[in-house]
Amino acid sequence: QRGGVAPEKFPPGYQAGFIVARRDPTIMDEMVEVIKEGNYTDGWGRGHGWGGSGHGGYVGAMAMQGLVAYYYDHVRTGNAVELNQCRHNHMGTDVLYRNHPNYTPNRVKKEFLGGCRNAKEYCEDCQVTEFDKIYSVHYTQCRKPWQCMTQGAFKGRLPSGKRASAIDTGLVKLDHCLMLHREWHKLRSELERDLFKLTGDQTIFDSTKGTYKDDVFMGHCNEDGNEGYLLMTGTDETFKRIDELYNKS
Repeated sequence: QRGGVAPEKFPPGYQAGFIVARRDPTIMDEMVEVIKEGNYTDGWGRGHGWGGSGHGGYVGAMAMQGLVAYYYDHVRTGNAVELNQCRHNHMGTDVLYRNHPNYTPNRVKKEFLGGCRNAKEYCEDCQVTEFDKIYSVHYTQCRKPWQCMTQGAFKGRLPSGKRASAIDTGLVKLDHCLMLHREWHKLRSELERDLFKLTGDQTIFDSTKGTYKDDVFMGHCNEDGNEGYLLMTGTDETFKRIDELYNKS
């Protein structure tokens, strides 16, 4: 999955949270040779990054997010397919040039305002993709389900809070994010119920009595923020038996 950047300026990086690959040991060997060669120039934009290709300057550029993009753009070309980011590795994030940081006048020409970040004529709006069409979720722009966040603010900062104290409503829709969080907590609740049926351990439910936004967090949070999350409870013997739920052969 590729991340959009300023059109006609910088090549897009690779989103390292998700990859589907057909095994080929020669690819790993070639990537290792690229790393060992070390042809990487610090900086942002053309002439920088791996092989001066522009794959540099962003988070993860020296690692997976830049290396993989460079490799398939310049070394093993014509050998990769970009999937629909609304359905695979879904983040619920804005895929159009319309809000900060996707659209910044000093980097993106006004003619691209409102256009798709993948440069296509049409792109699905990932902010409202139906859940039954999503194959996998990457909890990043919507924040983590165990951070117990339900408040939204532009740029992700509450008026009285610190950086990343809220879900960034400039990139995502709050209701959609809370739906994604609810689905994660449904899975945790299912695990707790199945584990209780297997072990009879009542202490499993000690961490399901949280009172904060129970309709979203299913009793797993007591307040907004990281400190509000209730870790799963149970005896050591109970946790040792989790594998039994999945290895039934």
